[in-house]
Amino acid sequence: LGAAEDGEGCSYWTRSMKSGNSFDWYMGAVWSKASPVKSAEQWEKEVRRVRDCIRTPLQVKVR
Repeated sequence: LGAAEDGEGCSYWTRSMKSGNSFDWYMGAVWSKASPVKSAEQWEKEVRRVRDCIRTPLQVKVR
């Protein structure tokens, strides 16, 4: 897993994949004038929070 940034300040996470293997892809974006996320550090924290929610989904048992 790696990170890259383009010349316009956009950050990307990259990962090597093998042909024939499936993967899940999630996309997100923020704009400092329209979001409570104002920095790359806050964005990375939010991405990690969402990742943790995906890894451990809510489980509900109905009786």
